[in-house]
Amino acid sequence: MKLTLLLLTVFALGGISVLLRIGLGALSKNAVEQPTAKAKPQERDNSINLLRVPGAILYTVIFALLLGIKNLQATPLLWGFLAAIFVFRLAEAFTPAASALKNYRKEEDQSRWTSWAIGFSFFTSTVAPMLEYRYRLWPDLPSIQWWNWAGLLLLIAGSTLRLWAIQQAGSAFIPHVKVDSKHKLVTAGPYTYVRHPSYLGTLLSYLGIAVLFGSVIGALALVLLVIPAMIFRSLKEEQLLSQRFGEAWKKYQSQTPWRLIPRAW
Repeated sequence: MKLTLLLLTVFALGGISVLLRIGLGALSKNAVEQPTAKAKPQERDNSINLLRVPGAILYTVIFALLLGIKNLQATPLLWGFLAAIFVFRLAEAFTPAASALKNYRKEEDQSRWTSWAIGFSFFTSTVAPMLEYRYRLWPDLPSIQWWNWAGLLLLIAGSTLRLWAIQQAGSAFIPHVKVDSKHKLVTAGPYTYVRHPSYLGTLLSYLGIAVLFGSVIGALALVLLVIPAMIFRSLKEEQLLSQRFGEAWKKYQSQTPWRLIPRAW
């Protein structure tokens, strides 16, 4: 019964999320297509980014309701989780990449299935663990332990790394697999350590959430869905980057030999 309720809630939230994205997308499109005569490009970009602020607030409120008021009163760990979610979603809204999203066209994505998989992983790796925790699907698990706090630290570390990568890439950071002719090869910042730091940050964040909530579903989704999708996605991206940048890409590969995990792969 609890598992059925969890699945129904996940699908319901998925529908709500789609509607929210459509609504915010329509507002953003209207802001771009109908600018005021005196509005500068930077001002229009800021207006679009500001539309993402209510989204960050709304997601945080929904997460709080999913966790339950009683659970929030029981441990500061959950408040730390909500604070991390809000801060990093809000920070991403004001990166150069957020302004570039208005030019995103799904039909240009050269790895659509990985985009869908990573999008769906938001529910399997974030929403489902929260519901597991709330409905106590695994009652034999102990109460909050030190390793749950370690999960929060992993979430913060992964989110910080992802935000750093997004900021470093600027407008070249896009949500689909494509290499634009205007893009430059980004090799500075976190890209000096691994070639796909934003993916590593996402993996660390999802691992942190699974540990934070003691989530079996989150752990399985990470192994069976997220990691395979990101491995395939990174290989596809590197194929396109090699075609676009040629010798510059080969030189970068030799200088930064690790794709996701230093000294491993």
